[in-house]
Amino acid sequence: MSYNFYHVIHLVSVFVLVGSAIWAISNPSKAERKKVLMVSGISSLVTLIAAFGLLHVAGLGVPKWAIVKLAVWLGLSGIVGVAYRMPEQRKVLLFIVVGLVTIAILMVSLKPF
Repeated sequence: MSYNFYHVIHLVSVFVLVGSAIWAISNPSKAERKKVLMVSGISSLVTLIAAFGLLHVAGLGVPKWAIVKLAVWLGLSGIVGVAYRMPEQRKVLLFIVVGLVTIAILMVSLKPF
């Protein structure tokens, strides 16, 4: 597989993961819970696989900035379930999602470590 293939798959799955987190935070209804959790779980798995595919194809190993992004991925993956357990904390959860996305963007663009 090529670098561009992994890159596109990674970006699309990240957008779907963040979108499902925002979807769960904005509308934590019981009727859509199963669908949102399925979408976020599948996109989370695809994000992880594509990320490690990118690192492998690029020959980078696992740099420290990628470990930080792995922690961000873990946080984004878990936020969907938390949104259904604590719907009264919408603003805090949205702030956390924005913060995690900001950290991920900074890590990939600056590669500080």
